[in-house]
Amino acid sequence: MNTTDISSSSSSSSSNHNDWISSVSSILTNTESIVEKCQEMELQPNLSFQTLDTVLVTQLAALIHLKEYTRAKHLWRRYSSLVHDGMMIAGNYDNNKTHPSAPPLPQFVTLWRALTPLIRFHAQGYFLRSGSNDLIVVSNDEVIMQIATIYELLQECITTTGGEIKLSVYARELQYSIRDAMANTIERVYQVIDMDHCKSLLGFSSSFLYPPEKEIQQQQQQQQQQQQQQQKQMEEYLLKERHWTLESNSGSWIPRYNPVITKNGKEELFGTTGNDDSRIKYLTKYSEFLERPRLNA
Repeated sequence: MNTTDISSSSSSSSSNHNDWISSVSSILTNTESIVEKCQEMELQPNLSFQTLDTVLVTQLAALIHLKEYTRAKHLWRRYSSLVHDGMMIAGNYDNNKTHPSAPPLPQFVTLWRALTPLIRFHAQGYFLRSGSNDLIVVSNDEVIMQIATIYELLQECITTTGGEIKLSVYARELQYSIRDAMANTIERVYQVIDMDHCKSLLGFSSSFLYPPEKEIQQQQQQQQQQQQQQQKQMEEYLLKERHWTLESNSGSWIPRYNPVITKNGKEELFGTTGNDDSRIKYLTKYSEFLERPRLNA
């Protein structure tokens, strides 16, 4: 094979990879395959900054959906030395060397910053492994509000993308992914949860959606409409999809505690039988976990 053939082959391979990354429309299916393909693309020579940005934001979103928080941190670290305040340092990854400074990786950096609280929760031990990285829900208003902030930051990715379609799509999908993970954990931990905490933990709070520059009256009207819409969406999600029960008197939610049995017919370790004894076992395990000494992340 001569030099021309090698160049042609490399160009064709690069084109195929670019076509693939452009065709990815969701990270909720075939997620492991998406991660593997993105890792292959990282090794491709002469990636444009736009393509690299798309590869990295896709891989980061896929890793978070898989709850692979440690791998997500490693991905960020591979590029954090090249990134300063969202801008790439000159010379690094400047393939054609014609620009005095390299362009930013806007989607990758923006999504990472939105997910930083979630990554921090994992590093600080708010996760208890029970077959997957489940987020532990504690009855602490401060922690609950920090969890609500994750949804808010992802919403900002959706509403202020500046035409960055991949970022917007992935941020929306991660809201759904984190909501499902939170609902699963609530079902393990809570027998009853009040409405406000439930809204915060599942991302149905609407206080962050309204820019301060809007007129107050218009803002209040929009907020009221949005709250009504979100209340309806929340009820549809919990009543129809999760099969929870809403107490009409107190306004609290009663999570459905669905049994999950392993292939050998045994119950899983963390509360899967739907009875009080199983919940007690889970909470005892959780208490033991909190009492362990932990290193600062």
